[in-house]
Amino acid sequence: MTLSTKDKQISFLNKVKDRLPKSQSIVTLMQETLKISMDAAYRRLRGQSTLTFEEANQLAIKFGVSMDSRDVADERRVDFDAGKAIKTLADYKAYNKRIIERMVSFSQSDLEAHMTYVCNDAPIFYAFKYQNLGRMKAFYWAKAILNLEAFKDLDYIDYRIDPDKEAMNRQVWNAYASIPSVEIWSPTCYLGTLKQIYHMWESKLLKNLDDVEAILTDLDDLIDCVVQQATTGRKTLAKGIDLAARFNLHIVDIAVGNNVVLVEQSNSTACFLSFNTFNFMETSSSSFYGQSAQWAESLKHIAVHANEGNSDKVDAYQRLLHKQVESTRQAIFRGQELIF
Repeated sequence: MTLSTKDKQISFLNKVKDRLPKSQSIVTLMQETLKISMDAAYRRLRGQSTLTFEEANQLAIKFGVSMDSRDVADERRVDFDAGKAIKTLADYKAYNKRIIERMVSFSQSDLEAHMTYVCNDAPIFYAFKYQNLGRMKAFYWAKAILNLEAFKDLDYIDYRIDPDKEAMNRQVWNAYASIPSVEIWSPTCYLGTLKQIYHMWESKLLKNLDDVEAILTDLDDLIDCVVQQATTGRKTLAKGIDLAARFNLHIVDIAVGNNVVLVEQSNSTACFLSFNTFNFMETSSSSFYGQSAQWAESLKHIAVHANEGNSDKVDAYQRLLHKQVESTRQAIFRGQELIF
């Protein structure tokens, strides 16, 4: 299967080129990604040789570019890249690699990336910073959501993040910490994770109280970190130190419904939506980005901007999330009713 016209092929490759830092050559990257010669890369760029569907798909996935061949003016139709279906442990590792590649491409670009994260759940990037929370998430997704064969007989107490994965986690967090961001948090941001923890305990996926406490402590530390970042206006690379990129926190008192990440660079945009609990799909559609950005701005208008003081409301929100964590702690440790 091939792209239908020379013009569409050239337009698609120009989209890929627009995503690259000025210091990087699209010819070199096409050679490396598609395993083709320099001459073959130039012929595809000029439309003299046809780009196969498989080649276009490789480039689309690597650089987050839409392969949608419809007229860009048609705002009703949007093409998303949802990545490969996760059926095996290798697919699961590829999912993690996909996150790293997208984050590193944004953080190392000279195109001045800026991110807006509208949170129905706590932003996924914090699971790469907090080790116990990240371990719980990785185990829960693999065993309870994906039912991966490799996790079938594995107990949480025996599950460890290998050194390579730990290094990848640090790479993702450091990449996020280097991107100026706005986070819009809601009252529901912890509920999904806390219900996962309680479900793991009830279903015997979690059996050790020390493990439970380690995860809940990470959640207590996480919200304290987020508020501290709002106080300083900067993200942190380590706990409370090493100030990184600019950070703005907005708190809304309504549920936002879904997780949306908007990335804007000087010459391109990307929008990410969560699905299937933890996975994400991406589009480079400018019209869809525009609608989503307008929605995010509307939320900011009704939100409390934590960076601008508002200490009473920020403190109340911080206490709310700590109370949700404590309710889960009491439900598991003392058998009390789980109340949010």
